[in-house]
Amino acid sequence: MSRILSSWYLRSSSFLVFLLCFGLVACGQDQSTGLVEPTGIQAEGSLPSDNQSDPDATWVIQISPGSSANEIAKRTGATVLDEYHNLALLSGNVDRAALAKDAGVMRLDLNKTTQVVESNDVIFTFFEGGWDTENPSQQGLTGLDLDQAHTVSTGAGVRVAILDTGVSATHPALADVVEINWTPTGHDDLANQYDDDQDGLIDEAWGHGTHIAGLVAMVAPEVTILPMRVLDSDGVGTVYELASGLMWALFNGADIVNLSLSMSGESALLESVLDFVTSSGLKVVAAAGNQSGTLAYPASSQHTVAVAAADDGGVLAWFSGFGGADVAAPGVGLVSAFPGNDSAIGSGTSMACAVATGTLALQGEDLDQGLDALYATAASIHTGVTFGLVDPVAALAYQP
Repeated sequence: MSRILSSWYLRSSSFLVFLLCFGLVACGQDQSTGLVEPTGIQAEGSLPSDNQSDPDATWVIQISPGSSANEIAKRTGATVLDEYHNLALLSGNVDRAALAKDAGVMRLDLNKTTQVVESNDVIFTFFEGGWDTENPSQQGLTGLDLDQAHTVSTGAGVRVAILDTGVSATHPALADVVEINWTPTGHDDLANQYDDDQDGLIDEAWGHGTHIAGLVAMVAPEVTILPMRVLDSDGVGTVYELASGLMWALFNGADIVNLSLSMSGESALLESVLDFVTSSGLKVVAAAGNQSGTLAYPASSQHTVAVAAADDGGVLAWFSGFGGADVAAPGVGLVSAFPGNDSAIGSGTSMACAVATGTLALQGEDLDQGLDALYATAASIHTGVTFGLVDPVAALAYQP
């Protein structure tokens, strides 16, 4: 299956250091620069030729109104592996042309397995000392003046879906804000003690979703968080899981979706799903990626709010993607939750995305106006970031 990765590694006796590249697709190593270059899910333009079939392929389809996955499978000889609303995952030795031309298929993408090289750019450190609920020592966020922002808004009434590795819902930082609903793939942030992606590392992405949820809740402490696992504990997922997760978020009343992940190439099917959910009112906030100077997908989609990372001095982080990012947010040295009631310090556009999501949530239920305020009050930071560094206090005081 296609790769969706947050890659982390390196262990010591006193703490765990994970070298990160966040992504719904994994990141490969660019030997010339030491930066990461995404590889992974193939977009529709790189599907097999019209007459080519692959017995090991799995196909993601978007189903036309009035049709069904079973009807399409019967006509094309495919097998239905899973379906969620108007999405289905098919397998079988199916001719791509026949599947693409079927009257019941609106969009088609191929889930294709890709081997990746782990990133070694961004340090993530997990501490064993437990979570300090009173003072988690959050120097990276001091410039946002969250205490002042919280006198105006705490994000109450706003529902944020975290599509990631899952969330540890009993963590002290999250127990009061997480709402557990049925999901197609589960919601827990679990380690399975297995090298699922056969890269020599075990559970290298475990805790990522919990860390992201903790940051959202730190910025907007009375939001409601809706977790859905679209990445496994190695940080791997598929187009189908992400597309299903976006639909799930919409149908479960989310106002904002946080995507601290990325994938290589664009997906016509995923773009169609993004168009649908955002046209229905959902705001999708996505990490710019950790390849300096470029903008990863889906952050590069016109349907998302793309977030770059800044350091605690308000300067664009050296590792951050940009190239048309909408805003930047703190993303260096941020403390947040980790499974087992522990804490972690992390750096990456994943973290910046979570901070921007929380900042948007502080704007309340009129998120169209809230997003305008976020853009209008952002402080200039870099020519590759369209609006600038988010400012929660200024955005809450904004009068159009």
